Amino acid sequence: MAECEEYLRKGDPVQASEKAHMVAEELVKALSEKFGLPEHDQASNENRWYTQWLVSASNKLAERLGSWVI
Repeated sequence: MAECEEYLRKGDPVQASEKAHMVAEELVKALSEKFGLPEHDQASNENRWYTQWLVSASNKLAERLGSWVI
């Protein structure tokens, strides 16, 4: 997030939003692993994450942890 804030200070909102998106995506992946979600297993088997798995995982995490995850 520090990089995101730095890009905002430099007046580059596009780069800032890309960095923020990466942080959010990595958070969903890490929490999916921690909570043993099937989406994490699928991604591990495929060696990649598909958008539908990220969306599904974030929805399941929101049910468990609250809407701040979405």
